[in-house]
Amino acid sequence: MRLRTMRSQASYAAITAVVAFAALVLTYGDAGALQPCKKYEKDVRRYHHQYFGLDFPYEYSIAQLYTESLCRGGMMSSDGIGSQGPAQITFGVWREKLEKEGIQEINSISSHLRAQAYINRLSYDQAKCKKLFVLYQLYNGGPIVNSEIQRAGSCDWASAYKACKRKDIKFKNGQTINACTINYDYSKKIFDFAEEMRKERANTGDYEFW
Repeated sequence: MRLRTMRSQASYAAITAVVAFAALVLTYGDAGALQPCKKYEKDVRRYHHQYFGLDFPYEYSIAQLYTESLCRGGMMSSDGIGSQGPAQITFGVWREKLEKEGIQEINSISSHLRAQAYINRLSYDQAKCKKLFVLYQLYNGGPIVNSEIQRAGSCDWASAYKACKRKDIKFKNGQTINACTINYDYSKKIFDFAEEMRKERANTGDYEFW
């Protein structure tokens, strides 16, 4: 029953995340645009170190905030489900797990960024391959990426992408984007956006991105 609940939550969150990401996909700038995200660095580092250990390359999770919301703290998603804040978390979906972890709300920045780190940890634990690109794609698109890795028979990003078979998403403006493109671009954008920040600290410890 617990596993079924986790899958249901993840699938529901996946729909939310895909729609939210697609709404932002055309607005990204270059890595220099991450500067506004620096205000979150202390808490992102603190909570990712808490849940992953001191060698975790937390800069990727700062880039994740930019990918989710352009680091806009008060952002409410237009997905109609209530994804909110810089990490675009849907509290209704994650409430039970977050409250068990002692995270009672996600309105304050500290609690919100702790929730981001905890959900990332849950995603990493769920990942079929212990690669960071899988972690972030699980956060964005749900457990279907594990099925694609299994279908590909490989932990390689390109192979999993090739094995991806998802529906197109059509938006009110007439634009159509395939859900595979959205989810696999998500991890790539995180990697690219974090590159500038990572130059000063190339070591990723036991954590591989690709």
